[in-house]
Amino acid sequence: MDGTIHYTGDPAADGLGWVLVTTGTESPRYLVLSNLPAAYQQEQLSVKACLVNTGQKATCFCAAPPDTYRVVSIERR
Repeated sequence: MDGTIHYTGDPAADGLGWVLVTTGTESPRYLVLSNLPAAYQQEQLSVKACLVNTGQKATCFCAAPPDTYRVVSIERR
C-alpha cells in the first residue's frame, strides 16, 4: 500500500511511534508500525509498503488501541 511515514511521538509519552498514513483512499488510515527500518524513519517520507497485521494492539492510553503492523517490505516512492 502507498502512504507517508509520520512520527506521532514516543509511545511512553502517549504517542504511537512511527505510523504509515495511507494515501489514495477517501479517508486515510493510520497504521502503527512495529519494525520500521531506521533508514525509513523520516517524517513525510512517501513509501510503498507490504504490511502484515501482528494481531497485537499498540501500547497507548487510547480508548480503543489500534492494531500494530509488521513491515514485510518497504521502498521509497
